[in-house]
Amino acid sequence: MQNIKLGSENLIFKEIASESTQTTLAYGLFRDDGIHLGKSICISNKYDGQAWYLDNIFIFPKFERRGYGSQLLEATCQALWLIKQIDIVLERPGDTVASDGFNRQEWYERHGFKSSPALLTWMIRPYQ
Repeated sequence: MQNIKLGSENLIFKEIASESTQTTLAYGLFRDDGIHLGKSICISNKYDGQAWYLDNIFIFPKFERRGYGSQLLEATCQALWLIKQIDIVLERPGDTVASDGFNRQEWYERHGFKSSPALLTWMIRPYQ
């Protein structure tokens, strides 16, 4: 469990139960009053242990656009790297702006992910 400060809010990042049958890790972001804000799901064995696969990350719609997603993504990357210091891979979300006005590819790029020239549909964040 990790406490995170976002402005005047105190957030809690922690591992939560995974609903998948694959070898996964799931993390949740919560307000200090226990309200669940979002979740990240990572697969550890997708690439024979050579990279983490960030399968999904989301903030529940009523909490979007408040910085929670950035906190969840950064905390997830750090938690994965504490377990194993390897790159993190995700499927590239596309380079167009979604119907909700949010450009997910730019968001991932702001957090250190880069499109892979070798794997055109993937983005990679190298271990730092």
